[in-house]
Amino acid sequence: MPRYKNFLITAAALFALTGCGGGGGSDPVITPGETDAPKQVSFGIVKTETKAVIKIKNAGLSALIIKDINVTGSADFNKSIENDNCTNKVIAGYGSCDFTVIFSPYASSESGMSEASVTITSDSSVNPSETIALYGYGEGSWKTAASAGTSFPEARYGHSAASTDSLFYIFGGIDGAGFKNDLWSANGSGEWLDLSSGSEKPEARAYATLLNIKGDIYLFGGKSRGAGGAEIYFNDVWHYSPFSKVWERFTGQTANGPEADKTCSSNAVTLDNYIYSIAPDGDGPVKIYRLDVGNTARVWETVNAFNAPVLTGNLKANSVIDGKIYVFGLSKTGAEELWVLDPKLLFFEKTVLPEGQEMPAVGNAPFSAVQMDGGFALFADNGTDPRMWSYTPDEGFREIPATGWITDQEATALTDWAGSYFNKHIIRFGGRYITASGTINTGEYIRYE
Repeated sequence: MPRYKNFLITAAALFALTGCGGGGGSDPVITPGETDAPKQVSFGIVKTETKAVIKIKNAGLSALIIKDINVTGSADFNKSIENDNCTNKVIAGYGSCDFTVIFSPYASSESGMSEASVTITSDSSVNPSETIALYGYGEGSWKTAASAGTSFPEARYGHSAASTDSLFYIFGGIDGAGFKNDLWSANGSGEWLDLSSGSEKPEARAYATLLNIKGDIYLFGGKSRGAGGAEIYFNDVWHYSPFSKVWERFTGQTANGPEADKTCSSNAVTLDNYIYSIAPDGDGPVKIYRLDVGNTARVWETVNAFNAPVLTGNLKANSVIDGKIYVFGLSKTGAEELWVLDPKLLFFEKTVLPEGQEMPAVGNAPFSAVQMDGGFALFADNGTDPRMWSYTPDEGFREIPATGWITDQEATALTDWAGSYFNKHIIRFGGRYITASGTINTGEYIRYE
């Protein structure tokens, strides 16, 4: 049965055209008790063709003629309008009409987020053209992909991953021989390149954060083990230039930066020219630091934000959406919470999910996140029940019932997860390494498609 979207009286979407003459205005009409909302229709995460009925109501007293309805964007949205009861029709004052838009996931041969828009033109003298955004997500699956060529990274876990527009990078981690400090890149064809040459490079480590800022790669934090198995934590920052293929250590910035034992497990994100580190601080509010990588002084500064939450553990699910930093973590009582930091206002706000939704139940399972278009993907795995959610500010959390979590190469699917959003796919390399057999074959990687 088609989904129903009324572009006047629902909070899910709002749209109203005003006819020529009196009785209307340039602003959409909102029924008392309703609130304004973005002009958009989301089809959610689906496997099969899904339809949405869009209703237009003439908000003015005079008659209105709808001249054209046009869909543009992803091929996953059918360009032909179904059950069009609006085009070339006269809509009486305060009357309405409707039409149906069709979302067919995988029509473009890709899963993931698809975007399009429907533009409605009329003879309105106030707003003759209105556009509604269309979003849909085709449910995908995890697939093992073999690397091309003869040179590729060994199987590992605890490594770091990042991507640029054209390359996917991994650094370090742990294999059967111990901690590593090699850097590799892969292109869209799965061809790997070893970038580990050079005398100066980061010390071997795992659980660091690898970041992309304007096409350059930055490494932050992590941990290793010293003599007798003592843990060694890092809070240094390294810069890798894909152009010169040289590592450079930022000097003089560790003293004012985040505490070394709070930097492992990907607690940093990038926004503009800054690296932001958000880390728990015992029973107190989280601590926030930022480093301007373009400033030659390269000094961390402490950010004092109002209403900062008290979160525990390693905050591995930090993401940036529309210039704001989203932090997913556990409260002192163990409840899952999502907070949003506005870096300009320096204010934290606890996220309220859409009615009927609950926070992802990660419990004590290790969790991590990958930035995606307009949101992020959250992963959690307790060793037997790996799960994945997508999050956008408009849709909230949606669990993605993806297939293929456990393959022959994976004993624990996401416990030591390191990946990135590359070429519109979530890419994951590695997995828990088992000396006897290896849980993922050398050179193979997993992609959600």
